[in-house]
Amino acid sequence: MLDPDRGGRAAQAYLWTYHAPDAQAIVFDFNLSRGRDSPERFIQHGWRGALRTDGYELYASLAKERPGITRFGCMAHCRRKIADAIKAGDADAVPFLEAFGKLYAIEKEAGTRGLSDVQRGYLRHTKARPILQELQRALSQAQKTALPRSALGEAARYAVNQWPELALRKAGNGRIHIDNNPVERGIRPTKLGMKN
Repeated sequence: MLDPDRGGRAAQAYLWTYHAPDAQAIVFDFNLSRGRDSPERFIQHGWRGALRTDGYELYASLAKERPGITRFGCMAHCRRKIADAIKAGDADAVPFLEAFGKLYAIEKEAGTRGLSDVQRGYLRHTKARPILQELQRALSQAQKTALPRSALGEAARYAVNQWPELALRKAGNGRIHIDNNPVERGIRPTKLGMKN
C-alpha cells in the first residue's frame, strides 16, 4: 500500500479475508498489522462455528481461547507444499501429490453428484478415510526421513503439524469444504500489481 505519510513509499499491509459459505459472502478486512487485532475484532466473543485457516499459529491460539470455535486446516496448503517439493526436483513427493489428487477426486464426485452435506460426509467416511490414514502414515515417515530443510521435509512437517485440523481428517463432516480455495479465489483480484 502506498503510504502518504512516507512520501508515497510503500508500506506493509495485510488483507484478512473471511468467508461465509452459507451466505456466499467473502469479507475483506484491511489492516496494517498481521497481529491478533483484526481477527479478534472481526470474530466476536461468543461466536460459535467452523473456522477454516492456513497454518498461521495465531488461528490455533484463537481457537484454543474460544471454545465455540472449531478450527479446520486447508488441504490445498498442504498439497501446494508437496507440489513445490516436486518442482524442487524431489520425486519422492509424487506419491503424496497423487494421494491428494484422490482426495480431490472424491470431493469432485460429491459435487458432480449434488450430494447433501450428510451424503458428502458418508462418501468421505467410506472413500477418503483409508486414503487419509495412509497419507498420514506416509507423511509422518517422510518427516522422519527427508532432510528437514528440503522442500519435502518442510512439506511433511507442515502437513503433520496441521493434520488434526485438516477438514477431511474429520472425515464424517460433509459440511466443511476440503480447502479455503474460495477465499483464495476471492483474494486473487487484489493481488494485481503486487511484485512476485
